[in-house]
Amino acid sequence: MSGEQRPYVKVREYTWKDRSGREVPGLSLWRRNLVAHLTYDEARDLADKLHDLVDAASHTTTESR
Repeated sequence: MSGEQRPYVKVREYTWKDRSGREVPGLSLWRRNLVAHLTYDEARDLADKLHDLVDAASHTTTESR
């Protein structure tokens, strides 16, 4: 193994607390440190976009065979 690893993130359920103490439930993306916080609606939107990209890539890969 060359020692190079692909960048990877972990997803966790996470409640963001802003400076005023307001809590925003959602999901967090981590790579050693917090990378991003997404509300549940934002996470669902991202999941839909990822799914569409995978479908498009699969369709393109299938056509090129």
